[in-house]
Order: sequence, then C-alpha cells, then structure tokens
Amino acid sequence: MILKESIANAIIDNAGALMLVLDHRGYIVYFNRACEELSGYSFKEVQGKFPWDILLPQEDADMIRQQAFESLAHDAKLNAGHYTNYWVSKQGKRYLLEWSNTLIRDDAGRMRYMVSLGSDITERRHAHEALEESEQRFRVLFEHAPEAITLFDPELGRFVDVNENATTLFGRSWEELTRLNPAALSTPTQPDGRSSNEAATLYIQQTIEGETPVFEWTNLKPDGKEISCEVRLVRLPLEGRTLVRASITDITERKRMEAALKNANARLMELASQDHLTRLPNRRNFESALEKGMQRHRKEEQTISLLLIDIDNFKQINDDYGHPAGDAVLVQVASILRALTREGDMAARYAGDEFVLWMQCNESVARQRAKEIIDHVANTSFNWQRHAIKATISVGLSFLSPDNEKSAEALLHEADQAMYQAKRAGKNRYA
Repeated sequence: MILKESIANAIIDNAGALMLVLDHRGYIVYFNRACEELSGYSFKEVQGKFPWDILLPQEDADMIRQQAFESLAHDAKLNAGHYTNYWVSKQGKRYLLEWSNTLIRDDAGRMRYMVSLGSDITERRHAHEALEESEQRFRVLFEHAPEAITLFDPELGRFVDVNENATTLFGRSWEELTRLNPAALSTPTQPDGRSSNEAATLYIQQTIEGETPVFEWTNLKPDGKEISCEVRLVRLPLEGRTLVRASITDITERKRMEAALKNANARLMELASQDHLTRLPNRRNFESALEKGMQRHRKEEQTISLLLIDIDNFKQINDDYGHPAGDAVLVQVASILRALTREGDMAARYAGDEFVLWMQCNESVARQRAKEIIDHVANTSFNWQRHAIKATISVGLSFLSPDNEKSAEALLHEADQAMYQAKRAGKNRYA
C-alpha cells in the first residue's frame, strides 16, 4: 500500500499538472510540486488554509469565498466542472489557471474531497490576446499607422497607395505619390554609397523573395530637403498579386541626437580620463597607458624611464596662501610638464601634488630631462593674485630595461622610493 501511494505521489508530482485537493470544509489538504513551483508557497505554508485566502488576488477572493461557502453548504456539485481563475504567487506574479474539478463523495453522497487538476494558461491567454490585438491593429494600420506607409506594385513600377502620414512626410499629394517610384523620392545615392535606383531594386527583389529588409534611406522633399528615414519592407499578397509594403519612419531628429550623444560621450570619456584641474591625463589613464607602453617595450626592446614628481612643501603653500593658490601652482606645474613633454611621452597628475612622467629613453636622457624640469620649476614664479610664489620639486626616477620583467606597480614603487630619497637629501633634486 505504501509503495502504491509513493508511486502515485511520484506520478502526480512529476506530471507537470497542478493538483490541488480541498476537504469538505474547503481547506487545502494536498498541494503538489507543480503548485509549489508556480505559487512559490510550500505545502506546509498552505496546508489547512482556504485557497482564496492565500492564493487568489484580493479583488477575486471575497466573491469566490462566498460562492465556495454557499456551494459547500448547500450543493457541493456546483464546485464540479471547469473554470478559470487567477492565482497570485508569493512573489506577486499573476497566473491565469484553468481547472477541472472532480468531487469524491462519502457513502452518504456528501462531498469528502474536491480534486482540482489545473494548468497555467497565462501564456496561451496572452498569445490569444496578442493575436486579437494584432488582427485589430492590422485592420487599422494603413489608415492610422504613426509612420508613413506606402504600397508599391513591382509590376506597375509605382506606388499604388499611400497613407496620410506618407503625404506629410514626402510633402506630396496622394495623386502625386501614386505616379512615382521609390527612387523618384530619394537622393541620387544612399548612405551605403549605392545609387538609389540600384539599392531600391535590390531591396524590393529581396522582399518579393520573402525577406524583410530593414535599412536606412535618405529621401527628398520637393524643396530639396533631405530626410533620414528607417524603412521596413514586407511582402503583401493582395488579390492575386504581390505588393511591397514599406513602413517609413523619419529618423532625422534621432540621427541628430545620436550625433550629439556621440559627441557628449566622447567628451565624457575625455573627462573620465583627464584631471579636471590641470587637464593632464589622470591616474587611471596614466596607468593604462603605462601598461600598454610596457607591452611595447617588451616587443621593441626599448628602455622605459619613469619620473615621479612631488611639489616640495606644498602643504606650506596651501597654509600660507590658501588652497586656490595651491591649485594655481598645480596648474602651472602641469603647464611646465606639458611644455617639456616630447611626443610619445606622457605626463599625468598622479595624486594630490604628485605628477608622473614616463618616457621611452635611456637612463642618461631621463636624468637630463629630470634636471631640466627641476630647474624650470625652480626658476618660475607662480603668480597668484599679487603674490609671486616660489616652488621646487623632488623627482624620483626608475627604469625598465629591455632585459627586465618588473611590473608597472614595481616601477612606480621604485620611483616613489627614489622621490622620498631626493626629499631626504634636501629637495629640489632627483634621485
């Protein structure tokens, strides 16, 4: 007996159908795995509860509760048969379910259990509703479509019908348009470089063969104004002949917005890779460029020299003159670095009052460049309001020779250690 029950339960749980059993009072006494998976509730959570109290949407629960109690009290057979209702899952998702109810009676003929077998018909209902909506949409599409619609007859070589939006888009009357073909409404050539006549002939042939091409097209108004359009073609069998229906959307404004967005994104990319104060590349940009430079170094067997530059006594400048003055010094030091950086090298603001410069040169040249920068900064008066601020820098050098495989992190660390060595040695120098 136990084996039979286990087999029956396994079949029920794996059949995929929803199975719900209520006792004569309307309480849930069985709730199979399919019900659990769809509702999100376990059997333990619903056992001994009314289904309308936990599974049905609020707007349906009261009515169904009343109907169920009346049928249980007076005539249980009213619960038998087929019906549909909604369930709301534990996560709040609605499902439309179709049920078939069978009553199990005791010896006296009274309802003992109601066994409900159900299936989820949500998608089927959605598909049916979508089909009805699609059919209705098709009936009114030509007259009320938001885009321009044209019907082209390949045999006649001209449009045979257009909607009102087409007359507006092209700036021509129905009578004018139905004497023309697509090429007559187009610029001589299209964005892909082909002639309009050649491209139109190809797209029409593809459509007749069953394809549904979507493409950009440049049309012309009578005054010569160009209109950027997106065109969708579909074959339309009608009364024994094949027409080509075109849905045409004016994307002139969209193209303008796309160009503006592209420019804005380019500007954002620039800002994301640039220090907003000094307009030098920022730390992230520099580290990315350094990694790429080191990859080239390995391939081309070049020496990389790194200069880490720190403004001496920068805190004192801020304390004496204020942070705006400190910012002005940073900007002018950046200007010096920019002026002294050769093509192919890269200077960046690394952090706070630190700058960094990497070059493809040997150690001797790097030391000369470091001294040149140190001297230039020391001989510059940084003007702030009526003050002429003097500043110096300390520079740490590190090198990556062709036969060395150190990482970018190690290269920066060595430059940092050397820079602090220069500060300890008296500042205004390199180490």
